[in-house]
Amino acid sequence: MLTELILENTLGGYEPEEVVALLSCFVFQEKTEASPILTARLESGMEAILAIADRVGRVQDSYKVAAEEHRTDLKFGLIEVVYEWAKGMVSDYLFFPR
Repeated sequence: MLTELILENTLGGYEPEEVVALLSCFVFQEKTEASPILTARLESGMEAILAIADRVGRVQDSYKVAAEEHRTDLKFGLIEVVYEWAKGMVSDYLFFPR
């Protein structure tokens, strides 16, 4: 899925903090009932990731490829927190470069 995201330049139009937040769905593993509050751009990015996941899943199914990744494995519960954290990191870096 990450290869597809890269090859299709899916995240090319997003700001760095949005990209980091969107990619958090690949590492977040906790179960949560909380729904993150997303900007329209993050919502759009999430939908793009889910569309690619569906497409990759259909191709894997058609070729009977056993895959560990499925759409249900993507968890977007951390996206809002990561986005806010990354915005702070970007602004800190802009004002206090190392």
